[in-house]
Amino acid sequence: DKMGKIEYANNGTLFFDEIAELPPNVQAKLLRVLEDKKVIPLGGNEGRVVNVRFIFATNRNLKALVEKGKFREDLYYRIHAPYIKIPPLRERKDEIPVLIEHLLLKLKQKYQGCISGLTEPAKNALLEFDLPGNVRQLEKMLEQAFLTCQKEYIDTKDLGLSSVKPISMEEKVQQYKAKLIYERFVASGKDIKKTCSELGLSERQIYRYLKIIKINNQD
Repeated sequence: DKMGKIEYANNGTLFFDEIAELPPNVQAKLLRVLEDKKVIPLGGNEGRVVNVRFIFATNRNLKALVEKGKFREDLYYRIHAPYIKIPPLRERKDEIPVLIEHLLLKLKQKYQGCISGLTEPAKNALLEFDLPGNVRQLEKMLEQAFLTCQKEYIDTKDLGLSSVKPISMEEKVQQYKAKLIYERFVASGKDIKKTCSELGLSERQIYRYLKIIKINNQD
């Protein structure tokens, strides 16, 4: 008799985070729900009609997982459109100051601490840091600093970023170029000659930018 999450979301919206981690047998069940607009309660025999808007999120390449046989192709095409790509936080640096204020407010409400904010060097260090874990990483870094800082303002050492090397404007431009070239490289089916023709660059130049992408991903 217990209502499941999909039925509970009837006439509303259900958000599926990390859809790529869904086991194959559950993927098949989800596909049936999306196709039939019905759910069958555990232990039941009759389906119940549901009207749910689904939103799916993942930080992985679903198409690549389909090609490897790790994600159902029919489910992929069923949920793929409309598709919205959210850039990583390192490409939305202007949002970081606002996020810091929001996350600090949450921490103050949760822990009732006496931290007033971040020093300017700490803010600048976060702006320079790539934050590969995006908002979750930013939140955990601030939480750790909030709980261990013994001063009124969180400094770079409290964030563990005292040794972070600032990225020069030239390096940022090179990284941005490398990102655009890599996207074109993937779009061309990773055909290096086709990419060279489309961008008017030599193979040596393409490989140099691809190397930048590889180094950043390792970091």
